[in-house]
Amino acid sequence: MKGEFMDAIARDDLYTPVEHALSELRRRRQDQALVSMVSEFLGGDIPEYLLRDDCFVLPRHIATPNNEALYVLGQANAHGALAVFSQDTSDRFTSVNNLKRRLARPEICEETPAGRVYRKIDILDVPAIEGQTLGEVRCRSGERLVEVHNRLFDRAASGRYLVADDAAWIDRNHRGDMVAHYRRFLALFVVHGILFEDFETADDPLFLQLYVRPLLAEMDQRWGYRPLIVRPYCRHSEPDERFDLSHDMNLLHRSTSPVDFINNWQFGIAASELAERPE
Repeated sequence: MKGEFMDAIARDDLYTPVEHALSELRRRRQDQALVSMVSEFLGGDIPEYLLRDDCFVLPRHIATPNNEALYVLGQANAHGALAVFSQDTSDRFTSVNNLKRRLARPEICEETPAGRVYRKIDILDVPAIEGQTLGEVRCRSGERLVEVHNRLFDRAASGRYLVADDAAWIDRNHRGDMVAHYRRFLALFVVHGILFEDFETADDPLFLQLYVRPLLAEMDQRWGYRPLIVRPYCRHSEPDERFDLSHDMNLLHRSTSPVDFINNWQFGIAASELAERPE
């Protein structure tokens, strides 16, 4: 089994094929010396869900059932793992960050005979919330942004999953110090879980080379293993960030009109806001 795993990752020195990740995690967990070394390095500060289950973890600022999250959920269901959507409600909102901006202006994707049609919904006043912690941001309806997106999960997702607020763990593990934090964060996925992440994005092309690869080399030298990282989209297709980060119109309101969709989820805006807009 180890030989098969090493052959698979040899074709991609960063990502593990999803079909090999869970069996490799379970194999590593049989190595008590490895488990002890990583646990000691982390000071025993390991999220409880990683100790209870085999977890596929997608870390995002706020958990929302976009196409990326539903892909991870589908993979977890298919492989018998728990999908964990880790969020950080103590992080601060900035419109400069693409992922945070999309939480404020969710994009809905509808498949039509002519192709995909995207529509944006403005659910809050972006300039007014700049710098606020995500946990305190409120939509025009008065509802907290976190509650809006988390409730969408409850209504749109199916299968076994957990939405976990890991803000306190991040606080304890060097929030704001990129290298020190990622050293501990990535260590969680050496033997305790599987990380779903894409470190090769146009938004931050240097992050992989400046931070991730040096830390992976450091872990390889320390333990002889790197974290288990899986791409959060089908590896046989080209990444399509706009689609991955959008929400499926059919899933979100199979039996309702756009007006009902807005009212049911209390987005607090007029139906005319459901229209295609530029970034």
